[in-house]
This record gives sequence, C-alpha cells and structure tokens, in this order.
Amino acid sequence: MNPHSNAATHLSTVQALVTSINDSLQCNQLVLNCGATHHMFNSKSFFLSISDMTNITVSTGDFNSALKAHGIGTVRILFNLLDLFGNQLTINQKGSHFSLVTDGKILLRGCIANRLMYVDYYLPRGLLSIDATTLWHNCFGHPGPTPVKPLGLPSGSINCITCNLNKAPCLPFCNQFEHANLLLECVHIDLVGPISPPSVSGFKYFITIVDQSTLFKIIRFLEKKLDAFGEFLVVKKIIENHHDRTLKKLVSDCGGEFLNEKFNSLSRDCGLQHIFAPHETPQHNGFAERANCTMLDKALCMLGA
Repeated sequence: MNPHSNAATHLSTVQALVTSINDSLQCNQLVLNCGATHHMFNSKSFFLSISDMTNITVSTGDFNSALKAHGIGTVRILFNLLDLFGNQLTINQKGSHFSLVTDGKILLRGCIANRLMYVDYYLPRGLLSIDATTLWHNCFGHPGPTPVKPLGLPSGSINCITCNLNKAPCLPFCNQFEHANLLLECVHIDLVGPISPPSVSGFKYFITIVDQSTLFKIIRFLEKKLDAFGEFLVVKKIIENHHDRTLKKLVSDCGGEFLNEKFNSLSRDCGLQHIFAPHETPQHNGFAERANCTMLDKALCMLGA
C-alpha cells in the first residue's frame, strides 16, 4: 500500500489490500484477512477449472496502478491475477452474518455487506452494585467508621467519592484553648448563614453550641440573626437546670450577633467570661467551626448522594 496516498481510486467493486507482506512468501501460501473483497490467486494451478475473463479490474492501495483479472474459477469464486504479489483469501463469505467462536465462546460477530465483514461494536452495560457497608454508610449521612461500629453493621473499607469531594479539609491549626474538665466550664458558639434556599419551615440560619468537655453539640435553627441571643438563652437555662451547673466561659467570634449589648449584659449579670476570637480567624473558634463543618458535610453528602 502506498504510504503517500490517502485514498485509492476504485475502478471496480473488486478490491485488494495488504498492509505489509514478506518477500519470502511462497507461491503456495495464502494471506488470510488481507482486506480483499474476493479470493485471489496468482497461479492457475490452484483452480480446478477456470474460464478466461479480462474485463475485471482490481484496484489496489496504490491508486496509480491496477491489476487485471485473467479468469474466474469454479471453486469458491476465485480471481486469477498473474501479476498479484501473493495469494489472498478472504474469510467467511457465506450468508449475511458471521461470528468468530473460540472454545464455545463468541469473540466477534457482525454482518456481511458488499462482500466485506463489519464487526458489531457496542459499549458494555452493567448494573450498579453497592455493598452493605457502603449502603449503611450512605443511609447514616456518610459518617466515619467509629460512630457506626457499636451498631454491629457490616465492617469494611469504604472509599466514598461523595465524602472525598465534600469533606476535603485544610491542614489543622494549633489549638490554644485550655483543657476543660467539667460540663459548662467552657462553651463554644457560632452562627451559620444565610443559607439559600431556606428550609421548608423558613429557616435561613442555625446556631451551633458545643460543650468543650463533653463535645456535646446542640443545633438551633433561626429565621433571623437577631434570634441568636434568644435561642442561646433558652439552651443555657435548660442545660443549667438539668445539670445544676452554671456556665463559666463562652467563646465566639466577633460577629454582630454575639458582640452586642445583650451578650454584654448577660456576661455582667451572670459573671460569665466571654472570649472573642480575632476577626477573620475561624481557627481560633475551632470547636464550633469543626462542628459546623460536620453538620454541613453530612447535609451536602445526603443531598448529593
């Protein structure tokens, strides 16, 4: 085949194509699957009987030259081309379909049109299979392995794409908070919002309250930022009443919902130490910020699963 030509001029429906051939090819050897549209031989010795015919032109890969068929044999419709460089044998020209079977398994199948074989091509399809561990992981809001371990659920390694996309954290910051040993010794709070679109009940914000000693978290939903003080006051009274203890220290950022006269009055009246994290440094309010990330990660994973 001429490497400098992009196409061949077909003078007839008969075509002969070989991408490469060895010069040591014997005259009694056949070239299988050469791309020819017919069986072709270069010697009359292969034919049981042959009739002369010179009006058949065979086009090759070199469009500047063409071959003439000298005859047609009665065996399997073979063209006799004395000038052919080798003997060519096409495969499976019977019927309108073909298949290649090995050890009882079908490797290829297709149809025959214009004496050429076309292989059927299709993309494989399969059903999505989810193991029990991944299924429970999705149902419980994409938690880590520790929270679901006491439930006796199937254990195994989980590579959750949703968690990898929605829980990618930055590098940790050094925690400068003093250790808290007792309940309500130190409480961290933060406000998240506005959230768009709002919830079905019309809430656009939520306040996160975290006890440092127990890491117990409380979430309260708000319609407005101004409701933060009222909700915090309700939670404070409930916890102090149930555990017969008083809040000692409160940590928050410098947001207007916390740095106002209401919280200042509460600090003076209750002897509460209110610590403000520096502006634009959420790492100094790490307990509440990490709690926010946990809640938002679970919500995003449940919505995106």
